[in-house]
Amino acid sequence: KQIRPYIHWHLASFLCITTGTLLALLTPLVLKWLIDRVLPQRQAGLLLCAVILIFLSNEGRTVCTSLGNYLTVIAVQRMALRVRLDLLLHVDRLSADYYESTQPGTVMYPFKEPIDEIAYFGSDLLPAILRTCLATSFTVGTMFILSPALTWAILPLLPIFLVMRQHFRTRLACDSDRVQLRLSEWSGFLQEHVSSILSIQLLGRERRQERTAFWLLARITRAQLKLFSSGIWFTVCTSLAVVLAMSAVIGYGGWSVIAGTLSLGSMVAFYSFVTQLFEPLSGAAELYARAQKAFSSIRQLQSVLTLQPSVADSALPALFPERKWELQFTEVEFGYGQQREILRIPLLQILSGEKLAIIGENGAGKSTLARLIARAYDVGSGSIHIGDEDIRDIRLKDLRQNVCYLPRDPVLF
Repeated sequence: KQIRPYIHWHLASFLCITTGTLLALLTPLVLKWLIDRVLPQRQAGLLLCAVILIFLSNEGRTVCTSLGNYLTVIAVQRMALRVRLDLLLHVDRLSADYYESTQPGTVMYPFKEPIDEIAYFGSDLLPAILRTCLATSFTVGTMFILSPALTWAILPLLPIFLVMRQHFRTRLACDSDRVQLRLSEWSGFLQEHVSSILSIQLLGRERRQERTAFWLLARITRAQLKLFSSGIWFTVCTSLAVVLAMSAVIGYGGWSVIAGTLSLGSMVAFYSFVTQLFEPLSGAAELYARAQKAFSSIRQLQSVLTLQPSVADSALPALFPERKWELQFTEVEFGYGQQREILRIPLLQILSGEKLAIIGENGAGKSTLARLIARAYDVGSGSIHIGDEDIRDIRLKDLRQNVCYLPRDPVLF
């Protein structure tokens, strides 16, 4: 959904990456031609052609791949800008209960690392995965044309890699989610700590906070080490397929050259193709681990975007009444979260023009009463009317423009 407006950039990038991948296939084929035809016949002119083709193949691949990456970065950075703004617009509409039950650092965290991780996935990781997929399919097809027998000798090793990837898939996903959770916890603690540091100093609670910080950072370290360890095991296991494939090419290919069923140039070209085939796959562990981290960031972002405000407009919202500004509470009961009847008002009527002072001890419900009038929260039962309108039926924007609630804690922008 977020990528769709920029799909034309991604299509152009895909075409560039595909062209670069096809150009990469040219070098081994030119080497085969060079070894089998040009060098035995000692043709200097054809040697120059081979050098030019190899230069164009490598430089063309670099140019096409770089251009494809640049186009992807344009699309992804524009998407990241849009996602950040959409996320800001979304959290602006969430209700007071979300912010009073969630640490500021936890609210802020999705704006930073998760979106950066998604942007990295789109700008660097996704093109690398595309190159890997395209290189694998194109290379295997060319290898079949070059030597079907040798290709069949290597192909059984590809499922080894795929089985290993599937084996580590769940572990890498769980480890990535755990890292994201630990970082979010630390972000929430740090935001709260920095904003309250004077109170911490005055109350002599530095050591307590430092112990909490050490515990949170230690959990982050353990989670990251676990993720890194899973990635290492993935690399070690999947590299086995690479080593076996190269050994098979040298062994079976060398025997075929000796038997005369395969030319030396074809063996050299085939070895180059195997290198091209397994070189990106050997780094797939890191790609896969980073991809799982990006998917974890996407899931975290989605978890915020799926939150709905508990205080919202009714299906058919009414305008703020122009006259009869009497305020009436009828059988109002309210409690925060699982608490019940923190505030109970059987009947209260405030007439137009009246000024009313509400006094009471801390926790008696004075601020809660004001919040209910401004609809920061909805009543648990009963109703609050302004004139003839229940405030739940008045459009929230109109209500907030006409009812002003000043909290006791000032905010300086």
